[in-house]
Amino acid sequence: MTMTQVAISVAVLLGAFLLFACASLAVARSDADTLLNSSERLSFDIQAQPLAQALKAYGQRSDLSVLLDGADPQRPMPAVRGEMTRKQALSSLLHGSGLQAYYVDNRSIVIRLPDSRPGKVATGQRPLNLNHISGVRDGAHDYSAYVTRVQQTVRNALCRSPQTRPGAYRLAMQLWLNPQGQVERVHLLGSTGQASRDQAISQVLDSLAMGVAPDASLPQPLVLLLAPVSGHVRDDCPVQAGK
Repeated sequence: MTMTQVAISVAVLLGAFLLFACASLAVARSDADTLLNSSERLSFDIQAQPLAQALKAYGQRSDLSVLLDGADPQRPMPAVRGEMTRKQALSSLLHGSGLQAYYVDNRSIVIRLPDSRPGKVATGQRPLNLNHISGVRDGAHDYSAYVTRVQQTVRNALCRSPQTRPGAYRLAMQLWLNPQGQVERVHLLGSTGQASRDQAISQVLDSLAMGVAPDASLPQPLVLLLAPVSGHVRDDCPVQAGK
């Protein structure tokens, strides 16, 4: 599988609903494919450590944004040390793991098992503490409360209609918010498999208000991944949302 794309944060989806990756404003101006396929050699010194931490270290050194979907973040990964290109370092990090890199958009890549495709649900998934998602905290800035609000607002809006109710499809998207906290642009990164549902999701989220203005320093766009839930869980909607 060809690997591509950019950014700096590592986010992990280990449950039913949303994956958030706050892209770096500086990196957003770069071209991911150019970076990942660049012949530039960097000095990597990534210790043997759990997968999530290893990808975070890789992202910080390579200026690439990596989304981890449906894989155990505590899985032990080997050390990666030496002078090499970004692609060589990522290949070395994932070698023998069964994990592969896929396009998300022109700025990000997602790491997942080959069988973690739309309609399939990876096993062994557990909810992730929001504060453990890289990008939610950025130096002195802590966006976790606002990210939680966005997650809940998007979820509740989609849960109001049987057509857009999350849980049975996988879809990545980008959201841009205006200074008042209203969605001013939605860009779907792929399809749910139903054009009518894709259109309905875009319509639901268009101009959706978060109720609170975001911090001016909040990195945008916000990247969300809606993922299928496991068979024994009906969906991730509040009981009252569908009423």
